[in-house]
Amino acid sequence: MPYFLQLACMKKIRGKRCDNRNGHDGTLDDVNMDSLPHEKATVLIDQGRCPCHPCNQSLPDASIHPPMGLTKPLAAERFHMQRLRLEVNPLILTLLLIGLLLVGCTDSGPSGLQRIADDAAEVRGGYGFLVAITDGEGKRTTAVAGVDATGAPMSDDVTWHIGSVTKTFVAVVIMQLAEEGLLSLDDPAARYVHHEFVPAKATLFDLLHHSSGVPDYVASEQWVTLMRSCPDETPNTYDYVAQEPLFEPGKDWGYSNTNYLLLGEVIEKVTGMPPETVIRQRILERIGLADTYLADVETGQPPVPAVADFFDSGFGPIECETTPVGGVTGTDSRMVSSVDDLDAFFRALFEGNLVSEGSLEAMTSEHYVGSDVSGYGLGMIHLLKPPTDAVDIWANGGGVVGYKTLVMYDLKSRTTVIAMTPTGRDIQEQEDLLRWAFGQRSTDAQRSATKGR
Repeated sequence: MPYFLQLACMKKIRGKRCDNRNGHDGTLDDVNMDSLPHEKATVLIDQGRCPCHPCNQSLPDASIHPPMGLTKPLAAERFHMQRLRLEVNPLILTLLLIGLLLVGCTDSGPSGLQRIADDAAEVRGGYGFLVAITDGEGKRTTAVAGVDATGAPMSDDVTWHIGSVTKTFVAVVIMQLAEEGLLSLDDPAARYVHHEFVPAKATLFDLLHHSSGVPDYVASEQWVTLMRSCPDETPNTYDYVAQEPLFEPGKDWGYSNTNYLLLGEVIEKVTGMPPETVIRQRILERIGLADTYLADVETGQPPVPAVADFFDSGFGPIECETTPVGGVTGTDSRMVSSVDDLDAFFRALFEGNLVSEGSLEAMTSEHYVGSDVSGYGLGMIHLLKPPTDAVDIWANGGGVVGYKTLVMYDLKSRTTVIAMTPTGRDIQEQEDLLRWAFGQRSTDAQRSATKGR
């Protein structure tokens, strides 16, 4: 099988998707991509068969002269179509057949994105999943599947708790205050906040970057136990922060929600206004985000009813009448937003409409690389190993009681990928979504590079 087609099929194999939804009448020849071992797929390819094709078609040799160096072009008679008894230009026929196979293997149209959403809802017990992908020209493709806690079908105009994506908003405000000389990232955090668990040497930069050593309140077993008990009121989060620092500030890295609670206090100390008011004035009103607000202290469109609690392991309605989200100031995870607003916010940020070029460069510097797949900047994460080299993605994700969120922005194409689920299940469809959004761009880039050699 030609290497060009092998790549297309192997891309689909890694996504583990193969079904009969594109109109062909054939069977899968007992090949089910949900259970197909990688080894079997490789054997099928070696035999000249594409396991991604709905009918598992053989790809025999043919006498048609191959374009672009392909050594085994496709023959029309093995597809589910009548043989054309016409004089056809061999080059056009070969290109046409290759295109048909690639459509079946890559499924790069809207139906492919819908399939990802359908599968995502299925693994969540039929509960909701929403994904919206918007390119640099403003063209958006959306897929929704499943139902919310009330049994109502999911829609693409819902609002929801965005969890730690709140941190990106907070980081923007801190950078704005630094630009105006109202604070410095080198300032000791203890100048603005007064808690025994804040190390004397921790700076505002350390809080932004999670290099302060301040323990995470979510790591407290007592906190988790309390949340499972459905308390009538949200307790003082700081009561559940361990007093001993995890490490010397600036010497290591450890994600801690507490850092961004403290930054909410810093904002209020510097401006004399509650953090939600400052965020609203400096970001929401400035760029027209109508759906976004800080829950409990502001009002807005109610979030879509959630169906699972991330402190528990099963699906089902959240048992608590109130769902505590975030800590004392709420600036770690308490914001509510929508697809439209998150898309507008990340575009405004990366297009220089919220912070200066220098501030954005600081936010997107890999100050810490915690693994071989991601690095943390200031309020954002850099994906070091996306499924294609044609992108440069900065992202943030969030998980609070009943909600999970993922927002990704590609610097090269100005494309946003936004996904959410009103359940406690992590969004593990990240690579599938990126392949759908950028796979075709990667193929085009590789083809252009090959032609240029």
